[in-house]
Amino acid sequence: MRRWPILTNLLRIAYRNRMMGMTTTFRKILLIACFTACVGCRVTAPVHRWVPPVLDSAVDQSVLLSEIVGPPQVVASLEERLLDAVPRDAGRRFDLISIDRLQEQSQAESPTGPIALVAHQESVPSDVSLIPLAKQQGIKYLLRGEVLPQPGPVPIANASERLAVSWCLTPIDEAASQGQLTSSADGNTKSAASPAQQQMGIPLVITLESAIEKYPDLGLVSDKQTALEIAMVRETLPLLSPSIRRDRVRLDQPIWLLGSSHVHRGNRFAATGRWQEAEREWRTALRWNPLSTAAMHNLAIAKVAKQDFSAARKYARKSIRFGPTKRHQRTAVWVEKSQRDYHEAFELADPAEGWMVTRSTGQDG
Repeated sequence: MRRWPILTNLLRIAYRNRMMGMTTTFRKILLIACFTACVGCRVTAPVHRWVPPVLDSAVDQSVLLSEIVGPPQVVASLEERLLDAVPRDAGRRFDLISIDRLQEQSQAESPTGPIALVAHQESVPSDVSLIPLAKQQGIKYLLRGEVLPQPGPVPIANASERLAVSWCLTPIDEAASQGQLTSSADGNTKSAASPAQQQMGIPLVITLESAIEKYPDLGLVSDKQTALEIAMVRETLPLLSPSIRRDRVRLDQPIWLLGSSHVHRGNRFAATGRWQEAEREWRTALRWNPLSTAAMHNLAIAKVAKQDFSAARKYARKSIRFGPTKRHQRTAVWVEKSQRDYHEAFELADPAEGWMVTRSTGQDG
């Protein structure tokens, strides 16, 4: 950002034209340029941080994938992609079991053969048999899905540019103990979930435009339906397992004082995700000016990017102590909220220093 050469040229013009002879418009332009050069433009940087599962944590647990309701071709492909994409790394892994696999396990363990599944629709097993069998196999959750239709008339050209699935996650123990099923008027078996169970459901709506914007690699996929299904699987897994969220945070841009050139240089590094170089520049800025609240504030954000939350909270508190602005206060809350999300995502104990600026529910204070 080359602001100073522009400001220098404007001052030269002002000198040649004798300040009093300039037009009002030119004087306004000069004042704006001076303010921009001193304060700087708004700069944001990307921070990737861990967040807890949206519904409930299935880490190190077994989850039964009940058959998804919807068009057979879409359902079969979506189930296959979901089963293949389950995370295997420590801290996120869980076991997603298909109905076929559940039947195979039951057949291998039962001397009398597999348990017959009672269905109210052909090829759709009923939870009457699924839940006891899943409980017998030590499965903790039942995951159901339903492909939702388009909400209204859609142009033919856009018919394949949207995919919506409603997911519901039910603890097997609750389903078995509370009487999971009731009979409808037509004699079919239906689910009768409790209010607590109903809260563990969420609809996901993916459009082709939003999918490519969030996952640029999907722009290389030639088939629209395939791209939508991949995006849907990527959005579904964070319902059950910790995931990474990308935040854009605002950095401090100081006025032109001692050490501020290093702050500006560090900001340029951070804007492109080069946090190590940015942190080095901000530390240099503090050596030149130990009271640089901009460097303190930005270092707090850099420490969150490295998941060093204790240091992040230390720098956030210092920035508030020497410069109690609303932005610094909001950043302090964001730092602690990020730490709380990290602890909840991996089921860690509370930090030794406790929580200071957020409530026990993890919401902003």
